[in-house]
Amino acid sequence: MTELTIDPEQLTQASCKLTTVAGDMASDVQALQSTIVGSGSPWGADDAGSVFGMLYQVVLGKALETIAGRADQVGYAAEGLAAHSEAFASTETGVKANITNAGKAI
Repeated sequence: MTELTIDPEQLTQASCKLTTVAGDMASDVQALQSTIVGSGSPWGADDAGSVFGMLYQVVLGKALETIAGRADQVGYAAEGLAAHSEAFASTETGVKANITNAGKAI
C-alpha cells in the first residue's frame, strides 16, 4: 500500500502558483481581445464581408468567453487548493494538540 503524505505548505505554494497562472491567463485573453478588436474589419464591407464579419464576431465572442472561463476555473482551483491546505494544517495542529494533551492526562 502506498503512503500518502500531504504537506500543507506545498499545497499553499501550488495555490499561489495557480493564482498567478489564472491572472496571467485572464490578462492574455484581454490582450488577445484588444489585438483582435483593434484590427478593424479586414474582411471588407461588401455583402460577403459583412456576413463573414458578423459570423466571425459571434464565434470570436464564444471563443474568448470559453478561454476566459478556463482562466476562472484555474482561479477556483487555486482557491480550493488554498482551502484544503488550511484545512489540513488545522487538522494536523488539532491532532498534535490532542496527542500532547492525552499524554498529560496519564
